[in-house]
Amino acid sequence: MEIKINKEKIDFQLEDEKTLGDIINVIQNWIHSSGFVMISLTLDDKEIKIAEQTDWQKTPLKGINCIDIKVNHVSELRISNLETVIRYLGMFSGSILSGDKKMFKELLTGFPFMLESLSGNYIIDNDTSSFSEIIRKLSADELKNLTEEKKEEITKLTDNIKIKVTDALREIQYPEDAIHEITGKLHASASEISEVSVLLQSGKDRQAMEYVVRFSDLTQRFFRILTALGDYGKLEFSNLMIEGKKSMDFYHELRDILSQLLDAFNARDSVLIGDLLEYEIAPRIEILTRLSGKFH
Repeated sequence: MEIKINKEKIDFQLEDEKTLGDIINVIQNWIHSSGFVMISLTLDDKEIKIAEQTDWQKTPLKGINCIDIKVNHVSELRISNLETVIRYLGMFSGSILSGDKKMFKELLTGFPFMLESLSGNYIIDNDTSSFSEIIRKLSADELKNLTEEKKEEITKLTDNIKIKVTDALREIQYPEDAIHEITGKLHASASEISEVSVLLQSGKDRQAMEYVVRFSDLTQRFFRILTALGDYGKLEFSNLMIEGKKSMDFYHELRDILSQLLDAFNARDSVLIGDLLEYEIAPRIEILTRLSGKFH
């Protein structure tokens, strides 16, 4: 029996493997350690739908002549995913401007997956939230009744998100350059955050909000770049611990706190804003700046 990866035969010696699932588990563990993922599986020129819940794993090895596995590096998949999101947003904007109901309906089916892609690439902010809220309430039949002002609002949001996706694409393609660029910005933003309470007391709410939004954006970008460095084997990101917590747990915790802070701004709850800044955000900023300093 031949085993191929991307059409190239590999030297694989059977041990106790009896089924297709046994072999695939071994190979997946091997390729995952190098940053690759399996995207398709072919048995003797017959493609197996690996994503479906079938019993293909139980297939006996006896009678199989060739197993051909197609793999991609996880960074390539991220890049391809973001390029798809950019094209999707362009088509979505076009359907809004043209009032194309058929295209709009087709694009709506992929909307949850697009949002999932944004979240998976650390692109969650006010623009994505506003865009999501508008689209969830919009039906194809209402397209023709959209005012020019509403169309402009939606297309502006898609353009803003496309800019962020394009930035994310560049950061994933060139993470080593991006990490040196982002660390300086993160340090500067941390200093701005320390001024937020004073700005609020001075009635400069808008400037205070800008500082918080900028820090939130930079934090997301920082963790996205760390993930990309991990994909390329430049950093053991999956094993990175921050103050005794897994890096992703630390990130999600910080993101939730920043979300609470933005809600407190909108509610003009100065007491909660002060408490979050002093007891939740300030200590985590100190941790983040120490971490980012390692990349200078």
